[in-house]
Amino acid sequence: MKKVIVIQTHFGKGFMTRESSDTKTSIFTKQILKKCQKSVREWCKEQQYEYRLVTEKPDISIDLSYPLADQFQYSYYQYQCFPKEGYDNIIFLDNDIWIIDPKSTIPLVDWACSTTHDAERNAFLQFRIDPLAKFWNGSILVMNQDRANHLGAWMVSGLEDKIEVPTWDKELRKERAPYNSHEMLLSWYCWHEAVPQHLPAEWHCRPKRFVEWERAKMLHFDGSNKPKQLLRLPISLKEQFDTI
Repeated sequence: MKKVIVIQTHFGKGFMTRESSDTKTSIFTKQILKKCQKSVREWCKEQQYEYRLVTEKPDISIDLSYPLADQFQYSYYQYQCFPKEGYDNIIFLDNDIWIIDPKSTIPLVDWACSTTHDAERNAFLQFRIDPLAKFWNGSILVMNQDRANHLGAWMVSGLEDKIEVPTWDKELRKERAPYNSHEMLLSWYCWHEAVPQHLPAEWHCRPKRFVEWERAKMLHFDGSNKPKQLLRLPISLKEQFDTI
């Protein structure tokens, strides 16, 4: 049996400031995160995976003066939270991911993640890299130990501006906040360093976009207004989520 660890992070309140415009929404968001993390722990127990929730930020130097960079910073730190040795596979999951059925099995491959439909950033990547380039998402990563080590070291070098990356454009980052997302670095990595396998669609379902609910193995309440996203679920799924 493979030795697998699942990593999640929860720094500070666990989500970006822009995700909660009022106290009521903030409280509800925290409840959603708590249920999501519980579902991941239950999934790990069923699959016999080790689980680790990282709450202390790694010591890395990142320039947070760019627009929204201070709010993106929690995601910047995730790449230094991977264990450096001892595992066949490392899975990283955002802390707002709900594993619907703990018996679901994710493909344990050497390197896999999923793409995100983002018209603006996809267009940028296709002009800057290649017409076939994609915007890769860092919310769910499946890696072997060597890939996790390489990705972690490479991403930190990029975040600390120690290497030049065409998609990590300083001038553009000053003008347009979305370009401060760590996934602008990840997308270059996935094109230039190591092309990942694409995770099956059912392993990155988001309520705010089209979902074939009966196929979904996980739901990602990503971005702002998680309570509103929860309300988009079918009644049966909302009732299931309430029981967590």
